[in-house]
Amino acid sequence: MTTRKATEFLREEFSLAPHPKMVYRAVVEARDKIMGNEKEQYKRTMDYCEQILSSNPGSTARLELMTLPEAPPVFDKIYICLDACKQGFKEGCRPLLHLDGCFLNTYYIGWLLSAVAQDANNQFYVVAYGVVRAETKDAWKWFLTNLQADIGDDANHGWNFISDQQKGLLPALKEVMPKARHRNCVMHMWKNFVNRFKDLYIREVVWECARCTTVAEFKDCMEGLKAVNQGAWEYLSKFEAETWVKAYFSHGPKVDNLTNNMCEVFNAKIVNYRYKPILTMCEEIRCYLMRRMVNHKRVLKNHPGKLAPVQQKRMEKLLTLSTKWVAEWVGDNERKRFEVSRKGVKVDVDLIKYTCSCNRWQLTGMPCTHALAAIMKRRDRAEDYVHPWLCMESIKRTYSHCIKPVPSAEFWPRTEYSQPEPPIIKRPIGRPKVHNRQKDPAEPLMQGGKLKK
Repeated sequence: MTTRKATEFLREEFSLAPHPKMVYRAVVEARDKIMGNEKEQYKRTMDYCEQILSSNPGSTARLELMTLPEAPPVFDKIYICLDACKQGFKEGCRPLLHLDGCFLNTYYIGWLLSAVAQDANNQFYVVAYGVVRAETKDAWKWFLTNLQADIGDDANHGWNFISDQQKGLLPALKEVMPKARHRNCVMHMWKNFVNRFKDLYIREVVWECARCTTVAEFKDCMEGLKAVNQGAWEYLSKFEAETWVKAYFSHGPKVDNLTNNMCEVFNAKIVNYRYKPILTMCEEIRCYLMRRMVNHKRVLKNHPGKLAPVQQKRMEKLLTLSTKWVAEWVGDNERKRFEVSRKGVKVDVDLIKYTCSCNRWQLTGMPCTHALAAIMKRRDRAEDYVHPWLCMESIKRTYSHCIKPVPSAEFWPRTEYSQPEPPIIKRPIGRPKVHNRQKDPAEPLMQGGKLKK
């Protein structure tokens, strides 16, 4: 409930005088009555964790407390990974996790950390989330350590991560999962690039370089930038190419994402939950994930065909483009090696190794236009050459699990552990300032978005 809605509600119900102090006091009381007392909810976080573990066996609900001398323990962090989400990610999602930290608009200031994957239909799939008091290296290290215990070691599973370069995330990731590959969100890089360099001719060069799928193409793009703007070339050269250029991405995840949109979409979906007290917010997120999994299972269970709906549409578009390419068999015994050409451009397609010189097939798991031209030459089914992570079988495995219900607070048994106190509020010195939102300099350059009244 927002302050304005709460004020209108109180005036209608109780006919309060419009004195600011009285209205504010009544708003707090009404919010506590409707959503639960925030201070009291922190004391029952241990009970909530025990209830999650009992109602959803196999889940992880861990509470971290901060001990003070001669004082009761204080809430510090909470981590939640539901068993259904964990098992669905391991069995059907691609091994790329999006990491992000989101500010919580609550009285006790905190941050919501999340690990979000992508299912076979390119929809976001939440694996784990947690609440910390501040976004620091120690907070991310604690979150990633718990995440690794749930999904497994990075050396054995080859995990890949993408993020917006959150504060303390990169050094924490290198300590916890040193062998995991990391990608930077190119949108975040592009905004910083546009703010630094005002040259209109190089405004889109970051995206042009990032979309290069071969090393030769990327080097040519960087050489062209160097000839135009030496400073911009030096700035982009500081970033490791493995973190933002498709040509250097690992072929394991079968995802060529350049942005951290999965986390952005998730944060936008839960925007109405982020101002609520700690346990109310956690329960709202759990219920949202439960409804989302049920809806996906209901919508996709009767989908015909081998590929997921989004992948099927993508395949149809590529098939149309593949008719412009000419495939020639090179004479191998298996008849699966082709030279595909168009207007002087030639690529090597190997249908046994599932590779193409353009590198797009290896990155996405979906045959590129060149590979589809060769497949059509053989008169094979294109769906048989798509990676299993993009098929309906992966969808069924991902959503074969369900999140179990959790009773409301009056049914929770009291744990034997001591009740934690709310986090200590650190207020800045001086009178609080009102900060109006300032537009990012790169915001007018971003395309898309809907008009609002």
